[in-house]
Amino acid sequence: MLDENRKLIQNYTYIWEFPFQTCDGARFCVDGRRFGNEIRFINHNDRDPNAKHIYVLIDGFVYTCYVAMQNIAKDSEITSSYGDGPWVEDDFE
Repeated sequence: MLDENRKLIQNYTYIWEFPFQTCDGARFCVDGRRFGNEIRFINHNDRDPNAKHIYVLIDGFVYTCYVAMQNIAKDSEITSSYGDGPWVEDDFE
């Protein structure tokens, strides 16, 4: 499944691969290309992000949460550093 999803990354999807695995060794990811919630609109900023993501385990489910690192004014863009992992080089030709 992850190999198929990695191929989808090359097709300009919004895949978030979780950096850990389940106790039986399974890995998983989320693809926000077709549907999702407002978290899809958080943009990358590796110089001065105003939020950071954390993982929270609740009742056996892993949630990705964003926490403000400073006051964020109403109608301002929320940004976070995605790190090096999500980026795939492509020439878009």
